Amino acid sequence: MTGSADDQRPYFFLSYVRHGLNDGLDPDRWVTKLFNDLWQDIHVLTGCTNPGFMDREQLKVGVEWSEELSVALAGCRVFLPLYSPRYFLSEYCGKEWAAFSERLIRHSVGGSTPAAIIPALWTPMDFDELPPLAGTRQLVQADFPRHYQAEGFYGIMKLGRFREAYKQTVLRLAKAIIEAAESTNLSQGEQVNLAALPSAFEGLQHRLQRQQVRLTIAACDLDTLPPGRSPYYYGRIVQEWNPYRTPPDGVSLARYAEQVVGLMGHQAEIRDLRTRPKDEAQKPDVLLVDAWVTGHPDLNEELRAADEEFRVVVVPVNEDDAETVAAQERLDEKLGALLGRCLQRPGSARRVPTLTQFRSRFVGAVNEAIKQYLRTAPVAAPPPAPRPRLLGPGH
Repeated sequence: MTGSADDQRPYFFLSYVRHGLNDGLDPDRWVTKLFNDLWQDIHVLTGCTNPGFMDREQLKVGVEWSEELSVALAGCRVFLPLYSPRYFLSEYCGKEWAAFSERLIRHSVGGSTPAAIIPALWTPMDFDELPPLAGTRQLVQADFPRHYQAEGFYGIMKLGRFREAYKQTVLRLAKAIIEAAESTNLSQGEQVNLAALPSAFEGLQHRLQRQQVRLTIAACDLDTLPPGRSPYYYGRIVQEWNPYRTPPDGVSLARYAEQVVGLMGHQAEIRDLRTRPKDEAQKPDVLLVDAWVTGHPDLNEELRAADEEFRVVVVPVNEDDAETVAAQERLDEKLGALLGRCLQRPGSARRVPTLTQFRSRFVGAVNEAIKQYLRTAPVAAPPPAPRPRLLGPGH
């Protein structure tokens, strides 16, 4: 595969917490050694001339994300987070995770999400403290040495008696990366503005347990379009509403939002505002509103009721949709009359012009809905996520 276009795409992107220690030595020298050893093993096993990427710059406040880092995130085939107690507190690691997760959503085209995130243990972790989005992944392969399971990479690198265990673990991790890269065949992604992208770890204190999140859709379908509205963005049912129509065109906004919720470590439940049961159990709820639905007389009463019931509302408005742009002032006035209170609440967003911005605002909306639910709901908290298990040899 040497010389091919794919040969220029790194097999893995190493996501790690920079230490920033000022002891006269490279503070991340041990992480760099791990990266170099993985790089070498993958190079030997595949012949790839660009096996991996590691950002070696300590990003500081006000410093722009490097072009090289953005290109690597858009092209890498596997995301390799290096777990440590500080990893899920890092805004930068959370942004890297969010950017790669966006690629997984686009690649899946409404199907199952590719298993292209392979975590590695840098230090021993209390798995009960891992957020759901991390705890659902296999942390240690069954054939990894037990010393790695107990000590993490840092421990077996620092202690000479574990040298062979370290070499064995690196080689097996390299093989796992290669297998994941070649089996998922993750397509090249688009570069994103990492500075504007929200961290996947935002609001972590509110996500220590897996939540059921309701996504309620208030949108038109082909049978309920108001006069003057094109059917281009609609389907046979409300859940097929696709306001952005960006590739892949087949993924509706409801399906896209469901996948984002899943990558946040939660589970989504999709409802149509018109047909949802009135006695549904209370849970975090985000209302996704098609501005044109305000022209549907039968739904006006439902929207007024939603202004009392729902805490968070997101209104996508495609900046390339000429009909909506032309009618924006009139649609805004109707939305304000029907959902004025909701639109003023924290986490709500109107006029979200692109799919990229929708993802950013939607993540914030989900976090806010969960926060408000945990603060006010008179129901028992959901059960904790299953604890990840370390599988020993022979299991």
